[in-house]
Amino acid sequence: MTLADGEFWGHELLLTDKSYPVSGSALNAARVYKLETDAFWRMLSRCPSILRRLVALLVERWRSLGTVEQQHARLASLGTMAAGLAHELNNPAAASRRMFGGLRESLEGTQSLVFELEESGPERAPVLVWTSPAA
Repeated sequence: MTLADGEFWGHELLLTDKSYPVSGSALNAARVYKLETDAFWRMLSRCPSILRRLVALLVERWRSLGTVEQQHARLASLGTMAAGLAHELNNPAAASRRMFGGLRESLEGTQSLVFELEESGPERAPVLVWTSPAA
C-alpha cells in the first residue's frame, strides 16, 4: 500500500483493538507518528473532528468493500453462466460426433454389402435384413 502526504493507516486496528504486526518502508523522506491505543482514544475524545474524519473514512472504505463484494459476486455468477453455456454447447457437439461416427460405420457396412452384391450377381444376392439402430 502506498500512502500520500497526509494519509494515515492503522486506525481500523486501533478502533477494533486488534493487533496486526506490520512493517513498511518509505520511498521518500517521511515523518511517522506511532500512536498507542490509549493515546489514540484520548485523542479522539479531545478532538471530535478527527473522530468525524475517521468515521467518514471508514464509511467510505466499507462502501468500497461492498462494491468489490458485488463485483466479485457478479464475476462468480458470470463464471457459472459461462461454464453452463460451455456445457450446453459441448453436449450437442459430442452427440453429433457420436451420431456421425455411427452413421460412418453404417455407410461402410452398406458399401461392403453393395460390393458383395455386385460381385455375386443378382442370382446369388445375399438376403439383406434391416434392423433399426435403436432396437
